[in-house]
Amino acid sequence: MMYLEAKNLHFSYNGNGELLRNINLKLEGGLTILLGPNGCGKSTLLRLLSGELIPTKGKVLLNGNPIRSCKGRDRAKYVSVLLQNTLPALDYTAEEIVTLGRSPRLPFWGPPTAKDLLQIRESMACFHVEHLANRLCNTLSGGERQRVMLSSVFANEPEILLLDEPTSATDVAHTLLILEKLKAYSERKTVFMICHDLTLSANLADRILLMKDGSISVSGTPEEVLTEENLKRIYDTQFSILTSPGGKKAILPEKRIQ
Repeated sequence: MMYLEAKNLHFSYNGNGELLRNINLKLEGGLTILLGPNGCGKSTLLRLLSGELIPTKGKVLLNGNPIRSCKGRDRAKYVSVLLQNTLPALDYTAEEIVTLGRSPRLPFWGPPTAKDLLQIRESMACFHVEHLANRLCNTLSGGERQRVMLSSVFANEPEILLLDEPTSATDVAHTLLILEKLKAYSERKTVFMICHDLTLSANLADRILLMKDGSISVSGTPEEVLTEENLKRIYDTQFSILTSPGGKKAILPEKRIQ
């Protein structure tokens, strides 16, 4: 299984103070969820892991090799990224967007193969957007666009998925659909996602990373990480953690600590 690793990662924009510092993590299989307050550096870390940004210190490795030493097409083939509010520069149909997601695996010349077309259709069906195939993206709701973009990254069949709040615009039913698909995918590949929903994360993740002020404060299983003490320290908020008879967790904010 391919892995993605950050070693002693630091980052600053134009040298104006470190936004990230001393990040060490390894993503190899399973579902890892990154949690933390707004502005703590979560999206920046994801962009560093994808190779989009260059660290000011440290390195990001894909299977032991510097990620930016991989050819762009190869990197895109193995690592698919979904950032927040991703929109195409031009107005494509939903099917064209999903086809673009498959582009690292498409032939250099000529049309998509039968296998490509099948994967594109299956990815759209996976997120219930096949009926939107001919709709222009600017006519879709935020939740519909989000599911089209998820279909696009799934169409690539990547080894590693990096997702920034993939359920932020979706309703309850489609949120559960997306999380079900991501959990199933993580059983054979690697999924790393940023999330703000503590309850969903507690019941879904194999591993949780809690981030504050540019550093990973604590990591481990949901049971190890999502304690009232840790959450109070990270979010400056008092929480209650409840457990249902079936073993599901509910994490409820009680009051903000001044």
